[in-house]
Amino acid sequence: MVADRVVKTLVDSLVGYSLYKFLLTYMSSTISSKFLCGIGGITIAALVTAQQALAQNFNDVQGYWAEPYVTTLAGRKIIGGFPDGTFKPNAEITRAQFAAIAVKALDLPTASSGRSFVDVPSGYWASGAISSVSNSGLVTGFPDGSFRPEAKITRAQALVVLAKALQGSANPAALNRYVDRQAVPEWATESVSKAANARIIVNFPDPTRIRPNDVATRGEVAALMYQTLSRLGRNLPPLSIGLLDGSPVAIEPPPNSSSLQIDRVDFNNENRQFLTGGDELTVRVAGTAKANATFAIEGITRDIPLREVENGIYEGRYTVRRNDNQSNAKIIATLSMPRTTPVTREASQTITIDGAAPEIKDLQPQNRTRVTNRQTDISAVFDDGNGIGVDPRTIKLFVNGVDVTSQSSVNQNFVSYRPTQSLPGNSVNVDVRVADRAGNQTTRSWAFGFDNGNTGNPPNPSGSNSVPRILNFANNDTISLPVQLTGRTAPNARVQIVAESLTSIGGVVDATQPLLNTVIQADQNGDFSFGLRPASFNPPSGSRYRIRMRSIDPQTNTMQASELLLLQR
Repeated sequence: MVADRVVKTLVDSLVGYSLYKFLLTYMSSTISSKFLCGIGGITIAALVTAQQALAQNFNDVQGYWAEPYVTTLAGRKIIGGFPDGTFKPNAEITRAQFAAIAVKALDLPTASSGRSFVDVPSGYWASGAISSVSNSGLVTGFPDGSFRPEAKITRAQALVVLAKALQGSANPAALNRYVDRQAVPEWATESVSKAANARIIVNFPDPTRIRPNDVATRGEVAALMYQTLSRLGRNLPPLSIGLLDGSPVAIEPPPNSSSLQIDRVDFNNENRQFLTGGDELTVRVAGTAKANATFAIEGITRDIPLREVENGIYEGRYTVRRNDNQSNAKIIATLSMPRTTPVTREASQTITIDGAAPEIKDLQPQNRTRVTNRQTDISAVFDDGNGIGVDPRTIKLFVNGVDVTSQSSVNQNFVSYRPTQSLPGNSVNVDVRVADRAGNQTTRSWAFGFDNGNTGNPPNPSGSNSVPRILNFANNDTISLPVQLTGRTAPNARVQIVAESLTSIGGVVDATQPLLNTVIQADQNGDFSFGLRPASFNPPSGSRYRIRMRSIDPQTNTMQASELLLLQR
């Protein structure tokens, strides 16, 4: 677009293209009109025009069924895309991302405080949006006090939030227009029937289905939000793609029962924090008798048979396998009969299954390599996948059979040891032991040697296997700028530091702003430090800081790299 090129050229010459993108993203929320008007005579109108043009030119929605919904909302800055010009309409969306979109679309007041959820720290990027939707009465969280911000949101959950924003009342008869009405969870029936009555439920290509238990995609959320805003009188062009007309849908009644239903789903471990390998999960379901019954564990397995042990009472069991890993997994039961639409229901609580031991990786020095520095760093990194995390108290590091854990830097992410004296002999044997909080244990052993059997330290000891890492903060720790970070890498290595702030827009796209790009030199022990300070534009609450580090060993000219993500307090 001509306007876009003109604005880009002007801003490029003054502040650079990265800040140009930052201004376009933040102009409506964080940058003052007075400032924007003063940049080289650029007007707010020109920037608005440029942003709207970019917003509507997603390169992956042409021909997509919800394209009119997406481009219209993007043009009004209600939703956004990604820096690569995509919208990713088929990508799933989290509960936190949906909360951020709802705050923007429904003009909810900014919340400085509100209900505290046990799993939403104050530094979390969407904590303000979650507080806003909670204060507005649109969400209440779960009975255990959690919000589960990173869990994928289902279509039923999204419709519950949107229905609360609508005027009018629920009409259960409105659900009769949908062939899968019995799949709507009991807790969502009133809200979904209200959404059906307001005609905001969109589904393509079959508008006769609600698909309440399917995870919502970004394109579907755009369509649902569009119809909601239209019913709220937001002056949007009428669209009917994926929308039922006003006539009822004829539904053939089931031959054996007109009320196939699930009354309750329970499991025997509701009071346990987690299950681990070998534990048995027992699921018990009450509902319509003489049905075919199964249950699924989200992210683990599905179609596990349930046996009818009493009239309308079903039981099934699952033994946790090694390597089963899923946090806050849903237990979902299904009843079905021939020529009848199946009905599903979730248990009121979730379960965390952690049957996999942590992985020990990124061994330094690497196995069967040779180094010249007899006081080289010895380290390993831990990864517990979807488990509940490593227990730092279980970490043990042995060097040539000697327990050196007390002399090491230890946290749930890694262990690192630097000998205080030269290691003897021609080879070194290393053993690391660790367990997660569920008790799954693992051990990793490896060995490395020394070049030419050298028994003394060379003038410039090599630390080519030393990955640069920050010592005073772990990944995903919270900080407040300004802050000083200390790290360690190979002795006398040159370290390039690139730091930037990442701020989510609508919960689905990151705007990037540079904070630091410099090269520093580690001392003879490999220690280095640097400071992070706010840029001229302070990132809003919920920002993340990404620090990328690359070190080059002066002895071997080899490069090691690492990355750290920190959160704004």
